Formats: sequence, structure tokens, C-alpha cells
Amino acid sequence: MAAKNYQQNYNNFSKRENNGEITCYVLAKINAQSLKLLSEAGLNIEDWRYVPMVEQYQNMAAMNIKREAVYTTLSEEYGVSVSSVKRIIRRMLKRVRM
Repeated sequence: MAAKNYQQNYNNFSKRENNGEITCYVLAKINAQSLKLLSEAGLNIEDWRYVPMVEQYQNMAAMNIKREAVYTTLSEEYGVSVSSVKRIIRRMLKRVRM
């Protein structure tokens, strides 16, 4: 709820003076709780780009495709090594207490 107020206040301000642009500070302030949870979970803010990879992994695993074949396919598709795919999947599927 507080984030909504920040966004609304910023939108009002930005329409007058910033042409709709937003500063990194305001983005961090609006998303402070989410960023804190990400940090505590050991995720990097750039890990958002791996969400489609994890979704593909889960879909392929549900089809009972062998894990090594899944890792190889994802490795080729996303241009990262097989070990990186394994590390990303493990990190993204780790359970987090909230």
C-alpha cells in the first residue's frame, strides 16, 4: 500500500517536472521490501531474466524429459553453460521463508 502512495506521489511530481522519468532512488524506495526479500533469498536483481528459463524447465520436467536433456536444451537456448543452468535452476527453485 505504501508503494502505491509513493508511486502516485511520484507520478504527480514527474508530470510537472520530470517528463515521466523516474530516478533509481525512487524505484528502489518503491520496491524496497521486494528488493530486501530478493537479497535475503540470495537472488540478484538481474535474475528476473531467468524466469522464462525456470518456467521452461518446469514444463519440460513435467513431461518427464531427462534432466540432462533439459539442461542441455536450456543451455543452448539461453547461451549459458550447462553448469550455469543447473546453478540458476537450483537458486531459483530454492524455498524461501517469508
